[in-house]
Amino acid sequence: KAAEWSMVFIASKSSSKASSFNITEGTSVWREPEGNVSRFCRFHNLCYSNKFKEYIFINGATSVQYGVSPEKGILKDVALLTAVWRRMALDVYVVDLETVRRHHMREFIERKQGNYLLFYQTVPGNIGHKFHDSLLPLYNTLKKRQELLPNPGRTLVILYPHERYDRHMELYDFLSAEKPILTSHFKFEPDESLICFEDVLVGLSNDTVWYQYGEGVPEGPVESTQVTATDIRDFNAYFTDRLGLQIDCRTGKRYGVLISRKKTRRILNEKELLVAAAEDLHIDMVEVSLEENTVSSIIEKISCAELLIGVHGALVILAMFLKANTVLLEVYPYALNTELYTDYKTVVELPGMEIEYLAWRNFNLSNTVTHGFEYLIPQDISGGQTISKEEQERILKSSEVPPVQCCHNIELQFRRRQDTIVDIPAIISLLKTTNWYKKGTK
Repeated sequence: KAAEWSMVFIASKSSSKASSFNITEGTSVWREPEGNVSRFCRFHNLCYSNKFKEYIFINGATSVQYGVSPEKGILKDVALLTAVWRRMALDVYVVDLETVRRHHMREFIERKQGNYLLFYQTVPGNIGHKFHDSLLPLYNTLKKRQELLPNPGRTLVILYPHERYDRHMELYDFLSAEKPILTSHFKFEPDESLICFEDVLVGLSNDTVWYQYGEGVPEGPVESTQVTATDIRDFNAYFTDRLGLQIDCRTGKRYGVLISRKKTRRILNEKELLVAAAEDLHIDMVEVSLEENTVSSIIEKISCAELLIGVHGALVILAMFLKANTVLLEVYPYALNTELYTDYKTVVELPGMEIEYLAWRNFNLSNTVTHGFEYLIPQDISGGQTISKEEQERILKSSEVPPVQCCHNIELQFRRRQDTIVDIPAIISLLKTTNWYKKGTK
């Protein structure tokens, strides 16, 4: 079906005048079937209307609708906008030429020539979600469609309706033909303007997704995922090359990396842990953080590390860059069950990764420093709801966060942001049980 869909698109596009946009041509769409909801759609002359705040399909003289049927003037859920959420799909409103004329939109059209890929970014500012939900799926999507090498063949259009600044947006540059376009940066002068994209693919492959964040069920690993170390390390090789990194682990001393947090989720006896690990495990230890290091330099350091230690949190996603025969030790703050929040455990235990995983959990409340509920960011609190005094007291008395579904569990976010005094002898003892340590001491 995918081959048939592709051939129909090529045949239709070759007969149109793609180089000059005549509004009477209208929009065309070709949908790639996949169950009830399509993973991909491809549009010719897909437009965004500032007046209606919607994407529109202009029903013109040569419009094509392949694999779609409008319902009450809407192409509903024509394609999924993310690799992880099935509820996040694109709706496109069908309008006729007379509607375009009546609202004067035809007179103010900015046409974006070339090839584009439209998708929705999940959880702005979270580097863990950025790699799992977007960067890996983008890589896989473009690679499978032979639009990646020698250079990306599409410019990314990122549905980004957030006001929150995301300092890691530049990571998308390596998968985009030109500078990615944020939909929040669309400019309309006058307000009746349209922005129309000549050739735009909507959707992302989910073949590299290994974790689900609680859409209808508690979060956990994707059942029967087909992702392997080959998928991860192919991406790693491409990404480090685009970052300009020369990764060669054959020379140099053995070392481990500790991910440091500077505001919340801190290890309060971090320095002591670094010293103990170096002395007892006979390995140099280095510290990295997003406050003091770039993502590129952290990836470079982790790529040749033999040991990675970090508190459960987004930056631990970079464990995917560890080489084989290494160790990830993840620290869980008080009340977090190590069996319930396993996004990073899951990736390092994918077939062929050959990375040993350990988890240490703090069961001692006296070794915990909590931050006030005011530390929760707006995305943690659904709909801007207030947290009642009774609810705060309940959370503070609780000794374990129960299984959660997406997306704004206050108790989970509160506990994640705790600081911890870790049990250093227990962690060292745990690390000494690994095959990595036993082989290294022989």
